[in-house]
Amino acid sequence: MARPFHVLRATTRRFAHDIPDTQALSREVGSRGITVNNVQPGPIDTDLNPASGDWAVPQKAATALDRYGRVDEIAAMVAFVAGPESSYITGANLTVDGGMNA
Repeated sequence: MARPFHVLRATTRRFAHDIPDTQALSREVGSRGITVNNVQPGPIDTDLNPASGDWAVPQKAATALDRYGRVDEIAAMVAFVAGPESSYITGANLTVDGGMNA
């Protein structure tokens, strides 16, 4: 017997420890026209992680672009995957990190 939203409940319980299993959740809810994606940002210039802070030099050096990202760059990706243009993208872990993982 199928347990509706079983993956969602399991993901919610372990969210503090792991990246949610976007692929499993996307398969569970995809038949309802729901897409599930995970945006993984790199170092972003915020009040809590300023581009001029103590950790800025090594974080910038770890990116291929040698800079922090901006909040609006992450917001643009989130807006894209939330919009109709990305209706065929689901189960994806989208890394927006200036090439930190390149």
